[in-house]
Amino acid sequence: MTVPEFDKPKVTELIPFAREVFCDDTLREFNQVIRYDIIYGRPLHVQLLLDRRHKFKKSLSKPLGYFRISSVDQLLRLGTNALAAATVLAFFQQNRTEPTQEEVYSAVHNIVQMLAADVELTTQTILNELRLRRMASEVVKLKKKET
Repeated sequence: MTVPEFDKPKVTELIPFAREVFCDDTLREFNQVIRYDIIYGRPLHVQLLLDRRHKFKKSLSKPLGYFRISSVDQLLRLGTNALAAATVLAFFQQNRTEPTQEEVYSAVHNIVQMLAADVELTTQTILNELRLRRMASEVVKLKKKET
């Protein structure tokens, strides 16, 4: 099986999520950041960026990796794993190492309910940006036809 090659996306094709995740400060000179980007194109892709930013000299900063994601299932697995990890971490921070099945169920549903409004707002923001880009590309196409 051959792996398809992807071109590096142009900066104009990237739609970064507004919120980056700053990881724990475990390095003396660098901050480590994770961010999702939408790659506007056909087909639409998502990119997970792992970035290492120098705390004092921006020129020493460089991304650690880009992970291209093209299916909903891949993203749902990431989300499921993150939600499960957050739930376990929350229980352990409360020193509850053996919660009941009902407590786990309740915790997961409470977290999902808490996140729902934020997910909806972020989704609308990105969809609006995609609409604007699509309209802009249609205007460019029309102008090209006129000339």
